[in-house]
Amino acid sequence: MKLSWRTELPQWLILGGMFLLAASSWSRTPDRVPVHWGLQGQVDRYGGRFEGLLGIPLLALGIYAAMLLLPRVDPGRANYERFAGAYATTRIAVLTLMAAIYGIIHLWVRGIQVDVAAAVPFLVGAPFLVFGNILGRCGPTGSSASARPGRCRASSPGPGPIGRAAGSSSRWGWRSWRWGWCARPGPCGPRPG
Repeated sequence: MKLSWRTELPQWLILGGMFLLAASSWSRTPDRVPVHWGLQGQVDRYGGRFEGLLGIPLLALGIYAAMLLLPRVDPGRANYERFAGAYATTRIAVLTLMAAIYGIIHLWVRGIQVDVAAAVPFLVGAPFLVFGNILGRCGPTGSSASARPGRCRASSPGPGPIGRAAGSSSRWGWRSWRWGWCARPGPCGPRPG
């Protein structure tokens, strides 16, 4: 699979931005940084400065490298050319999710307490909606019915496994968003959990 600046540059900017933010925040960051929240949005684990500032950027870099390497080692690697656009969108969605969660950590470090119980379901639900949209247009091998390589067809793949995966992914995305909406006080009654 050929790489292009158009798909790689946004990912490099996301990764570079996370590492730049870590470097610029290092001296102002306390020794204890929140790194995990429970379902109710309360911090349930703190980490050190290294884990808090570099854990997610390093994990995101590893995920980027793994997803970059996957087309080279996958036995079905010939199919990646057929769904290059969908794969690039998936890669960007994953890194954007990582960057958004990293942003929440930085807001907490700066004393801005985000309602994590409401924010994270929205953040996690967004890639599921993206994946459902992508799967909904791709055939069983990621092939495209259109003449342009890297594009998936606009019609539904039907009742096969890809169609079921598309529907399931979209449903999880909408459920996650509903969870985030209902985690806010008031709109759905008591907080879930």
